Parts: sequence; structure tokens; C-alpha cells
Amino acid sequence: MKILIHSNSPANGTGYGQQVAQLAPRLIAAGHEVAISAMTGANGGPSEWDGILCYPPGMQPFSSDVIGFHARHFFGGGPGLVLILYDAWCMDPAATAGLATAIWTPVHSKGLSAGDRAFFSMAQVLPIAMSRHGERVLSGTGLDVRYAPHGIDCTTFRPLDQGQRDAVREALNIPLDAFLVTMVAANKGKAPNRKAFAESLQAFAKFRKRHPEARLFLHTLMSRAHGGIALVKIIQQLGLTDAVHFSEQYPLVSGLFGADYVAGVMGASDVFLNPSMGEGFGLPSVEAQACGIPVITGDNSAQPELFGAGWLTECQPYWEDDDETWWATPLVKAISSNLSKAHQHARDPGLRVKAREFAERFDADLVFAEYWKPLLDMLEQYAGARQVTIPRPGEIPLPVREADGLKWIQRGGHTDDWIAIDHEDNLAPVLDEMLPEDGVFVDVGAHVGRWSLRLARKASRVVAVEANPSTAAVLRAHLNLNQVANVGVMQLAAWDEETRMNLRDPKGVLNSGSTQVVEAEDEDHGDTWAAPLDTVLAGESRIDLVKIDVEGADLHVLAGMAGLIEKHRPKLLIERHDIYGYYEYDDLKAAVEALGYLWREVNILIGGGNALAPYLAAEPDPAGEYDIIERQRRRDRQRGAA
Repeated sequence: MKILIHSNSPANGTGYGQQVAQLAPRLIAAGHEVAISAMTGANGGPSEWDGILCYPPGMQPFSSDVIGFHARHFFGGGPGLVLILYDAWCMDPAATAGLATAIWTPVHSKGLSAGDRAFFSMAQVLPIAMSRHGERVLSGTGLDVRYAPHGIDCTTFRPLDQGQRDAVREALNIPLDAFLVTMVAANKGKAPNRKAFAESLQAFAKFRKRHPEARLFLHTLMSRAHGGIALVKIIQQLGLTDAVHFSEQYPLVSGLFGADYVAGVMGASDVFLNPSMGEGFGLPSVEAQACGIPVITGDNSAQPELFGAGWLTECQPYWEDDDETWWATPLVKAISSNLSKAHQHARDPGLRVKAREFAERFDADLVFAEYWKPLLDMLEQYAGARQVTIPRPGEIPLPVREADGLKWIQRGGHTDDWIAIDHEDNLAPVLDEMLPEDGVFVDVGAHVGRWSLRLARKASRVVAVEANPSTAAVLRAHLNLNQVANVGVMQLAAWDEETRMNLRDPKGVLNSGSTQVVEAEDEDHGDTWAAPLDTVLAGESRIDLVKIDVEGADLHVLAGMAGLIEKHRPKLLIERHDIYGYYEYDDLKAAVEALGYLWREVNILIGGGNALAPYLAAEPDPAGEYDIIERQRRRDRQRGAA
């Protein structure tokens, strides 16, 4: 499968950039083709990272203006998956319309933010939560959610021996005997500053009055350059100038610090401080624990589930007006108290072992094997890179919605799965009136089973005829999903002779409801089998209703089932395709009349009542046999009434 990852460049030192760097090579090793749509860090034109094509950013923030173009260029007209790794509220819901899209996204608040709610209400995407907290919140809004956590490099982020710790401290100008507290976080946002720098600094100031040997090292920007707060002013106001150290700013801004540097800073610490107001995942806390360092985090959002060794910080609710939901402010007194607890357990070997063992659960190779591999099996079906299959026990299912007491696969706007729900609902009473209780229903052009499954509850037996293999696969999955046992699927094109034909989809949509059959150059080159229903349904002992929706092949279907019609005299409901110019309306009416049927027009309101779907409903003429003169008179009267 082709996968376009849309996120920060893997050359970027941000958490998202590093997750792309972790995931992309593993996807390739698993047999997928990968390109990266870099919203930051790859300006000027296409480039490469580790041999992987990187598309450049667009002109709009977060590059929503180019992601669709990048995807279509990379996919080359075939199936593919757009995988967005970013905050949902940042993305334009229309950016990937018509493309198979999943968004691996954080939820850092108690409820889903207003921006996230707006995005998911408009975008047809599959949400993948990066935390169990996010999974719960997203599921609580009615979304069908999957889960995959972030992974870390446990070989880079590893415990240091004493000599290595001392060497790092000397390089950072930190006294060897200092109690070292470290923070690694982005200094972004002012109202509020989500990483709680001000609260952390105030708590550290209180703690340091009791422990003057304590030092705080901040791997972040000192200034407001990226929309954050002026940390130096807070430090000066609290009298901490000699106790707080920063990473050098130029290499930090320029991306010259690699993961080894961050791992060294963490590994030389005594405790890692991250009492954030909200975390979608909290990657640095897990990385610090991989270095054997206990952590102090907030008791909110995703932080408790990523906490293996250390101390949780009590918080109070904070209403974030822009998000229209609750964040959490860590209590200064609680942070200070936890720093004291960390001081009491400084360099406790048992605590360090516990931290490391917990973090190893998030080793990138383990995360890929446990979460991404089974998820990718489903995502290949989601994107249309392979046919939908009936999931085995333990496999991750495709997203579904419920309607009319049935479950329906819903993959998004790159498919016509939507036809199963809220499409031509006004046809239901017509079909119900035409099908007798315990009757036999033949659904020709069954698509994904919208009517086959619904009428299976009234019919004794349903025969669903569908030519498109990918659509027939979804139909079979629907039958299994709903445990419907009285529907048989025939994967073939109903026609007036046995032959091989080609499938054509004018809309270019996966399992399209507009798929047509067209004659192949010769029988050896046709991609689907076509046959008369007289042949394939010859053994049926009863047929009460036949629905025909075959995108223009209507006349061929009728000609190929003349024997069944003569034998069973079923009612007919035919969706008219003369309106698209596939044949003349008079020819359809004449074909129905020639079979000895009376017809009436049935027009179904669709599109909120703004359009009509025209059908022809036909029943056997109760007069039985009649001569050609009477037949012509009836035909003339019907045409006059029409």
C-alpha cells in the first residue's frame, strides 16, 4: 500500500517529526511504499530523508492547501492512504476529500475541543488515538476510533552509568553533586502556556529554598520567539537566575541537537518534570523513564497512563475558552511536594529499574508489531489497497455505523459505502409493498447490500447479484457482520448471454454505485463473468420480486431473464437509466410490456427532496393472455396517462 504521512519533517527535532522518523522506515520494512508530506522542515521543493521522498510545505499553515495534491501525485491514480500525524483542529476538513485518510491525533483536554469537534463533524477520516485517554474521549463523541501509541528508541534513550552522567553534567556546566531537575518541552502558547512553565518554576523556587543545591535544566526556547512566554523574566522575578540552565539556543533553533543530546540531558537528571495542563501523549515523559529517570507529571489527560515510576501532581480544572473544554492546572504546592519526594528518593536504583521497565513497553519495534501491523491490515482494506475481508477473531475491524438495526462498513468519501445509509430511503415502503411475507427477493445490482440485508428480515430468501468484486466483498462482510444467513451472493454481471465483460467506473470511486459493465474486446480480456439470470437462477422454485439497478444494462438483464419471468411472474422494480442516455425510455417500457407486464412510474425524492430517482414498477397483467391488438391498446392508454 502507498502511504503518505502528513506531519512535521523527520529531520525536525519535534516530537511529531521524530515519530515520523520512527514510523516511516518500519512501514517500508513491512512492505509499504511511503512518502512524507512535510508541513515543516522541508521547504523549497521535493527532497529526500533516509531515501524517502519528502514533499515540501504549502503556503497555508499546516499545509492543508497541498496535502491532497501531494497524495494524488504520489498515489498516481491508484489506492493509497493519507496518514495525518497532527492535531485535528489544525487541519482543513476538506483537504483530503475523496482520499482514504486516517488522522493519528492527540486529545489533551478532558473533553474534545471545539476545533476538534468541528473537524470531525465535517471530515471523513478515521481517527487513530495516540493515548487511551484520547480513545475514550473520541469514542465518547460517537466516533469509531482505533488506537496506536507513540514509540520510542530504547537504544538511544537508555540509562547512563555514573561516568556518563558526570560527563554530561560537566558539558552542561551542572555541578556533579546537584539535585538536577529537567524539563524538555515546547515553549508555545500564552493563554495558557500548556506546559505549565510558570507553575513549574514557581514550585521549583519553593523547593529550592529547602534544597539550595538543586538545579533546573530547561531544554526549550528562552524567549517568546515561537509564541511562548518570556521564561527569563519569570526566572529573574523568582530569583532563580543562578539555578536555572538552558540548552544553547542556536543549535536548538537550528535543529542541530539530536536525540542523543536529549537522551543525555534526561539521563543525567535526578527527576524529569512535566506537569502539563494537558497531554495528548507526553512523549518526553516516556523517554525520560527509558533513561531510568522517574517523572513528575500531571494527574490529567493522557499523563497517568504514561506514568510508570515517579509522582502524579494534583490539578484543578481550568476552563480553556477557545477550546470550549476543560484543561487542568497543576497545583504549585503539589509540584513542590513531589519535588521533595523525588529528592528523598534521589538515584533510588529500584525506582530507576521500574522506570526503565515501564518505558520498554513503548519500544518502537514492539509498538509497531503490537499495534501498527494489525492496524495496517485493516487500513489496507480501508484504503482499497486490498478487498474487504471477514475479520478473524482478534483482528481490527473496519469502522462501522448502525442504521435500521444493522451495521454498515463506512470507510469515507473515497468509497461509496455511504449508499448503505440514508440513500433513497423513500424506496423502502415501495419494496415492502411489493414483496410478500416470506417471499423470495432477487436483488440485481445489490451493491453493498442496502436492500438485500433490509429485506432479508421479511423474505424467506434473498439472492444478491453483484458484478463488482470489491463491492461484493463488502456485501459478504455485511452479511457476516450482521449474521444474516438467508442471503446468497452471486458475483457476476447479469446480461443476456454468457460472456466476459469489463467493469467501468465513471466516478473513479472505490466500490462505486455507478459501476457499469461494458463489452470487452474478446472473452479472453474481460475482467468479470456475465450470464443470463435464466441460466444462473434456473433452479429457483420461487421468485416474488426482482429489483434491477444495473447502471444502464437494464434491457440486457430483462432479456436474459425472460424465462424466469415467464415461469415465476415476479413483480419488477427497475431503476431507470434512460435519464443518463444509456437507452431510450420507450425501449424500456416496450420491453416490460413485451413480457406481459403493466407498469407505473415511481419517483423517489432524494437529496433532501431536491431531486428525483426515477423507477419503473411492473406487475404481471392480470388479464393473462391477450392478442397483439389489445396489447397495443393498453400500451397506448398507459402512454397517454404518462
